[in-house]
Amino acid sequence: MLRTNFGVNYRSGSEPKVELKSQFCTSWKMERPDFSDLFKNEKPLDLQVLCLFNCVINWQLLCNRAAVCNTACIQNTEKDVVLPTELCDRILKVFFYTRECYDISRGRKKSDFASVSQFTRIFNDYTGTSLKCFDLHDCEEVNDSDIAFITQHRGLTELNISGCPNVTVVSLSFITSLRSLKVLSLGDTAGRLFLNATKKNLIFSSQGLRVLTLNDMSDHHTTDIVSSIVCQLDKLVYLDLSECSHLGDLSYLTHLHCLTHLILHNVHNIGSYIDSICQLCSLRHLDVSCSGEPPVIDFKTANSYLCQIVSSLPNLASLDLSGTDLAALELKGPGNITANNTVADPLTWPASEGENIVGSNIIGLHGLHEPLQFLGLLNCSNDPCHREQIPAVLVAGDANELQILTALEHYQDRVGLLVHSLNDIFQLYRTSTVNNTRKALELILLAMEKHPTNKLVQISGSASLFYVMKVNEKEKFSSKVKRQIVTALLNAMDKFIEQTPMLRNGCLTICQFTLPTDVLFGYEMLVNVLLRSLRREDQDDFILRISIYLLNSLVCQVDNRQKNLVGKLEAIRIILQLVERRLVNHNCDDVMEIAWSAMWNVTDETPENCREFLENRGMEFFTACLKEFGDREELLRNMLGLLGNVAEVKELRPQLMTKEYITVFSDLLDSNCDGIEVSYNSAGVLSHIASDGAGVWTIQNPARQHVMKRMADAISRWDLKKKRNINYRSFGPILRLVPVYDTPEVQHWAIWALANLTTVYPGRYCVLLKEEGGLELLEKVLLDPRPYSCIKELAEMVLVNCKKNSDNYSCDFCNDEDMEEIG
Repeated sequence: MLRTNFGVNYRSGSEPKVELKSQFCTSWKMERPDFSDLFKNEKPLDLQVLCLFNCVINWQLLCNRAAVCNTACIQNTEKDVVLPTELCDRILKVFFYTRECYDISRGRKKSDFASVSQFTRIFNDYTGTSLKCFDLHDCEEVNDSDIAFITQHRGLTELNISGCPNVTVVSLSFITSLRSLKVLSLGDTAGRLFLNATKKNLIFSSQGLRVLTLNDMSDHHTTDIVSSIVCQLDKLVYLDLSECSHLGDLSYLTHLHCLTHLILHNVHNIGSYIDSICQLCSLRHLDVSCSGEPPVIDFKTANSYLCQIVSSLPNLASLDLSGTDLAALELKGPGNITANNTVADPLTWPASEGENIVGSNIIGLHGLHEPLQFLGLLNCSNDPCHREQIPAVLVAGDANELQILTALEHYQDRVGLLVHSLNDIFQLYRTSTVNNTRKALELILLAMEKHPTNKLVQISGSASLFYVMKVNEKEKFSSKVKRQIVTALLNAMDKFIEQTPMLRNGCLTICQFTLPTDVLFGYEMLVNVLLRSLRREDQDDFILRISIYLLNSLVCQVDNRQKNLVGKLEAIRIILQLVERRLVNHNCDDVMEIAWSAMWNVTDETPENCREFLENRGMEFFTACLKEFGDREELLRNMLGLLGNVAEVKELRPQLMTKEYITVFSDLLDSNCDGIEVSYNSAGVLSHIASDGAGVWTIQNPARQHVMKRMADAISRWDLKKKRNINYRSFGPILRLVPVYDTPEVQHWAIWALANLTTVYPGRYCVLLKEEGGLELLEKVLLDPRPYSCIKELAEMVLVNCKKNSDNYSCDFCNDEDMEEIG
C-alpha cells in the first residue's frame, strides 16, 4: 500500500468529539496524520519527525545485538543514560504509522521494516527505555508472547489491542497485572480475551483505570464478565460497550459516579437498560446510535425513552441518536403533535409559556433548558435533522452541508454511518455546491486513510474526490494536497482492483490531475494498477478505455527510466494481448488505436521495450491489423510510429528485413492516410533499415534501389509547411542519419524532417537542434559534393530557420494537442 510519509503533522485521535476532562484520554488511539494543515503553505518537516523517521528506518543502527538470544536492544553504553519515556513512546508510534505508510516511490516495501516483535523488543531495558503507551490496534501479527513482553513495562498507562486476532485468553493475566494502566482499549479483541475466563482472571491490579473499551462481545456470559470488570473500576470516566449483546439491564454501572462518557453504539433493546443509564447523573456524552437496522420501537414508546433521558441527565451535553427512532415524533404546534398519525403522550406537550426552555420540533427534547453541544440525528426515522428547530449547536445529519460535514467528522470510526455520510457529501457535490471544500476533502481523506480495507468507504470516498478535483479551488491545491489525494486513490484502486466502481472513480479522478507530473511519486504503483485492469479479459469497456488512455498519458513526456520501468512491468505483452482480443472480435475502436499509441510512446528510445514488442509477436499483430483495419488512419499512424522506434535499434533491424515487411513499408509510402504521417513514418522505417548499407539488404524483391527511389519520390510530394502530429523529445535518431552519404535518400528523409519541424515550429525545434549539435552536421552536408541538390537546399533552409530564430527569438511553441511522442 502506498501512503505519504510524514508530509503532515501528527495528532492523537479523539473519540468521542466532546472533549474528555481526564488527562489520560488524549492519545488512546494510534497517531494519524493531521489533515487540518493540508492547505497551509508547505514548510520543512519538523526536525524531530525527520530524526524519528530515520530511527525507524535504520533501527539496527540504534541497537546492540546479543549473541546468545539473537535479540536487539537500544544501545546504552552508560548505565546512567535514560531515554525519555515520551521519546520512546513517540518512536514507537512513528514506527507503527510508518510501517503502514511505507513509500513505494522510495523503493520501500512493508517487508523492509522490522516486525512488531523485533521492533518492540529494542525497548527491553525497562528503566533506560521505558514506555507508557502501546497502541497495537489492527496489528494482526501481534500474539500472546508480544503482550507478555509489552506488559513487562510496569509503568504502562495506555494499551490498545483492538483488532488483534492472535491475542487470546493467555494474555489476560498479563494485562490485568498492570498497576498503572489508565486507558485500556480491547475493542473486538475482548471476546477472545475473555473466552472461558474465570472471576480470578478478571481481577484488575489497576484500580485507577479511566478509559475502557469492550466491543463486539456476544457470549451469553457477557453480563457476568462486564459486571465483574466494572465493579472494580469506580474511577471510570469513559466506557465503550459498542456492538455488545447480552448486557442485561446495566444496573452494574450505576455505581460509576465519575462516568461522563457512555458509548452504547449498536447495543439494542434500549428499554431493558434505560432506567439504569438514567441514574448516571454525571453523564455528559451518551451514544445510543445504530448503524444497521435497529429493533422496531413504536414512536410513542421511543419518545418516552428520550424524554426520560433528557429529564434524568442534567449534565448531558452530547447525545447521539443516529439510526434510531427516538427522535421520530415532531412538534408541529399545540394539538398537532404527530408522526405517521401517532399522537404523542400529553406529558411531552410544550411547557407553559413562562418556562425558560430551548425551542425544539423534536418532542422528546422539548424540556432542555440549554442546547446540546452535539446531537446525532443521521438516518433517523422521519428525518428529524430536517426540522426547523433542533436544540443543538452541532447536528450530525444530512439536511445541509454543515450537518453532513459534522457527521463525517463525528463518525470516522463508525463505518455504517460514515458510509452514509460519504454518500451524502457525494450527492451534495453532484447536485449542489459545497462551500467548504477544504473541510470536506480533509474528512474524506481521513475516512479513506482510517478504513483502507472497507470497500464501501473507499468507493464512496473516491466518488466525492472526483468532484473535489473538478472545482476551481483545485488550482490552489499544493503538491502535498495532490499527493494525499492521489495516494488515497492508488491505495483504494490497488486494494479493490476487481471493483468496477472503484476503478471508474479512481481513473476519472486521476484524469483531473496534470499527468504525469502530479503522479510521478507513485508512478510504478499507478502503472501496475492500470496494467492489472487491462489484463482482465472480462473488463468493463469504459474501464478499458480510460485505463489505456491513462497509461498512454503516463508514458508520454517521461524520461527513459520510467519507460523502461513500464516495459519491465510487462506493459508491451499486456497491451498486445489486448490488441489480440480486439482482433479476434474484429473490433477496431479507440481502445485499439490508443493501445498502439501507448506502445509507440513506451518504445521511444528504449531498445529493451522494442525487443519486447518483437518477442511478443508484435509484427504478427501489426500485419493482422493492417490487413483487417488498413483504412483506419489513426491506427496506421500509430503502428508505423511504433515500428519507426523499432527500426532505430540497429540490432533489431534484421528482423524487419523480410520481403513481406519491406513490401508493406514500400506500399505505404504512397499512402495519403492522416495527411503525410503514414507515408512519413514508413519512410522513416525504411531510412533506418537502409542506413546500415547495401550489404544488409538480404532480400531480392523488392530491390533496395527501387525502394529508395519510391521513398525519394514520396518525400518530394510532401508539403514542407504541413503541421505535424509528432512530438520529438530528441533529434538523436534523425541526426544519426544525416551523415549517411552512401545512401542520399536516407539523408533526404532526415533533413526534410528537420526542415519541416524548424519551419513550422521554430521556437521549439531550432533550440533543440542547436543543443544536440545538428547545425554542424548540416554545415558539413553543404560542403560535401555527394548529396544531391534538393538535400542541400533543405539543409540550407534549416540553417536559415535557426539563424532567424536565434536573431529574433520567439517562444512560438507548437500546439501540443493530440500530439504523440516519438524518439
